[in-house]
Amino acid sequence: MAGAQHGIVGDDPINELPETQVPDYDLNREANMARFSKTREFQTLRDVIKGRIVFWQQYIPGPNGTAIAVADLPNEERGWRWLAANEIIRELQSIIDAYEQADTVVKDAAARRKRT
Repeated sequence: MAGAQHGIVGDDPINELPETQVPDYDLNREANMARFSKTREFQTLRDVIKGRIVFWQQYIPGPNGTAIAVADLPNEERGWRWLAANEIIRELQSIIDAYEQADTVVKDAAARRKRT
């Protein structure tokens, strides 16, 4: 057998990088979210959610869903309850972000389709 035994075999150009093909998926949900994020109703909802975020930044979740002022808790209990408040804040913010970023997702998908 002549030639290298462990060389690259085939006609594929070595210098070209493989391209990942991202499958197109149904953007109806994102398009609806983008449309809704521009409505007055969403602005009202966003204001309510932002108000709840401010509330949870000042208070800590207590038993039965009640709110406890931070100053009213002993230090050893304050930590884990503050973690819960921060998780609530992150979840509320993620709702707002999902709707506000839906428009970008739809625009990026449209630009990608134009290129192909």
